[in-house]
Amino acid sequence: MKKWKKMLLTGILAVGLVVPGIVMIGCGHKVDNDATYTITYDYGKALKFFKVTQESQTIQSNEWLTDMPAIRSEYEDAFKGWFIAGSDKQIKNYDFVGGDVTLEARFNVDKVWISGLYQNGKYMMTWDEIKQAYPDAIVDGEIKNKPVNSYFSNLLGELVLDAEVTTIKDGAFQGCYRLTSITIPDEVTQIGRDVFSGCTMLSNITVEIGNGVYDSRDNCNAIIETSTNKLITGGKLTVIPNSVTSIESGAFDGRDLISITIPSSVISIGSRAFGRCDDLVSIIVDEGNTVYDSRNNCNAIIDTSTNTLIAGCKSTIIPNSVTSIGNSAFYGCTFTTITIPNSVTSIGLLAFQGCNRLTSITIPNKVNNIGTQAFNNCMGLISVIFPNSVTNMGYAVFSACSKLESLYYLGNINDWNNINVEHNGDHGLTDSKIYFYVENEANVPNDGGNYWHYADDGETPVIWEVVA
Repeated sequence: MKKWKKMLLTGILAVGLVVPGIVMIGCGHKVDNDATYTITYDYGKALKFFKVTQESQTIQSNEWLTDMPAIRSEYEDAFKGWFIAGSDKQIKNYDFVGGDVTLEARFNVDKVWISGLYQNGKYMMTWDEIKQAYPDAIVDGEIKNKPVNSYFSNLLGELVLDAEVTTIKDGAFQGCYRLTSITIPDEVTQIGRDVFSGCTMLSNITVEIGNGVYDSRDNCNAIIETSTNKLITGGKLTVIPNSVTSIESGAFDGRDLISITIPSSVISIGSRAFGRCDDLVSIIVDEGNTVYDSRNNCNAIIDTSTNTLIAGCKSTIIPNSVTSIGNSAFYGCTFTTITIPNSVTSIGLLAFQGCNRLTSITIPNKVNNIGTQAFNNCMGLISVIFPNSVTNMGYAVFSACSKLESLYYLGNINDWNNINVEHNGDHGLTDSKIYFYVENEANVPNDGGNYWHYADDGETPVIWEVVA
């Protein structure tokens, strides 16, 4: 009984005791019953996050605060709540206030979906406002290597960095797919790798004239390392100057690029330089280039001395003279079919990584080596014709090919088991059936195994039906 009485008394003190003419809040705080208080709401840049908005409301001093502006459901997880301006005191519906007060809307910046601040192709915050709203984005003059899209996502349209920024770390703006324009100030002296990877709409790139480390010479819409003439970042509208000698790995990764011309001055191109350029249909190498070519109008870049195709696109036709498909050569390409000629003897690592629309592939019978994850994440791939000429396979060649049902092997089970596969034989074919080639029905073993042959067209695989 004593415990119950104590709990009851505590409850009464917590909600306040109302007597005529006086309101007591908490422990003896008196409020004039006849007064009115004005509640002012400060939405900051988040006005669109709320269902119904109001600039202010008036309540009697003896009333609970109710009908506060409600957040839209899609932002509920990010909304911290309403706080008294300049303090950490949170105010909720059915709280008392002790006077006129301004309430600020606050959000968890790691969870908020910033698209609500993005309108008409422009970001709605100045650089100073971005720094104030997202203080963790810049530390000691560096844009941290935690991708900025963790903070900004769709927010960016056009962005001019200010003199505070001196270093941009790896992947800083990765995935900011609505970023259309970037200006690099004089003070930036270090730019990491894959800084703008996946920025599909990036078109206009300017380096301020006073920058002594980088430039965008000839209005090329690219970032070039001045001392080495290396192009480290390009965009949708880039025209590669004749003075550029090398192109950084991933320089154009994920851009809405349609066509590109490689000038005669370029003697080095990194892997994945044009990866995931979904709209790229035209690749031309200047005829004066002595290191690379695009022979037979193939819409690809070929290393002339080794006949290795190092970069292709969805309209590439691989020439019969190509002997090797290079690392990441078709990374993220959007073709549905591709013909690999019989001249090819090796396929590099990640060569067809992420070619999600590819449904089938025939690997020619002169290929002896297939690199690690060569067909990784080809989620639309259903069938593969695989030669018995292969002696070495890298790790997880067919990993994450979730629809791959059938691999038609042009050899027997002993040949298959003799292939050297890295990492304890993990080729990624966990849910696929492997069929072994038997040309004549009379030679099909009666052992319950899986066997196939070519149809009369010499191209289509047909499974032998074993009749008991």
